[in-house]
Amino acid sequence: MPDALFERNGDVFTPSELAHGPWMSGTLHGGPVCGLVARAAEQLRPDSAFLPVRLVVDMHRPVPMAPIQTLARLERRSRRMALVSVGLHADGKEVTRGTVLFARSSDAPEREAAGYERRMPSGPEALTTTAIVPKDVALEFPPGFHREAEVRWVEGPNSSSPSGWLRMPMPLVAGEAPTPFERVATISDLGNAVASVTKREGTRPPEAYINPDTTLYLEREATGDWIGLALDSLSETRGVGISEVAIFDEHGPLGRMLSARIHNPIQTQTSTTRPPKHI
Repeated sequence: MPDALFERNGDVFTPSELAHGPWMSGTLHGGPVCGLVARAAEQLRPDSAFLPVRLVVDMHRPVPMAPIQTLARLERRSRRMALVSVGLHADGKEVTRGTVLFARSSDAPEREAAGYERRMPSGPEALTTTAIVPKDVALEFPPGFHREAEVRWVEGPNSSSPSGWLRMPMPLVAGEAPTPFERVATISDLGNAVASVTKREGTRPPEAYINPDTTLYLEREATGDWIGLALDSLSETRGVGISEVAIFDEHGPLGRMLSARIHNPIQTQTSTTRPPKHI
């Protein structure tokens, strides 16, 4: 069993089976993809005073389980901000496009985050660690990051407002300790999984939705391994939706994740029906 999501050779990253996604055989989970975009952008971070405040990732093609080249470019640098664009390429095609906005920190006074206290998950200490995919449906999903990431539910599946603490128990890249930005970027894509376990009247199990994009806003760098996710709002109309998830670490509010959602029914692994495509 590999011990990291990717092996690196220069600017080419070969995914391990731990990075596999749930939707289509031979494709990556969105979490490792977001982490890879964050890593590439952070290589062009001007200095430690510049904090990553926004990550936008568009997964406009299925990202294959194949060597991936990262191409990053510093689009704009000023005294107070920097913008980096990142393209992920596989088999000669761009499969994901991302941007990261960095902003320079300062000594401006802090303002308490209004309203977050109502959504701050308790824990993560003293909570039970489980897999995100429940045991009773685990065999309906192929192995991959969705089955390896750890969760400590505060309000678990079939809650009207699910929340919990999530952790990636492996490095993003072999031989490298993940940075706080890489960690929270990788975990943030699982906000769609948290939204997907929301209780729906008359629907069991919860309907499956994919997220073809992830937008992450951060107000500071994360600390610790566990990242708290709490569903803030969810809307779905005719198979298309939007989810918004509040993000925390053990010290308090950290940011927000937003994503579009597209209805994507799961086919069991034993079904002869062709499995659903990512997008």
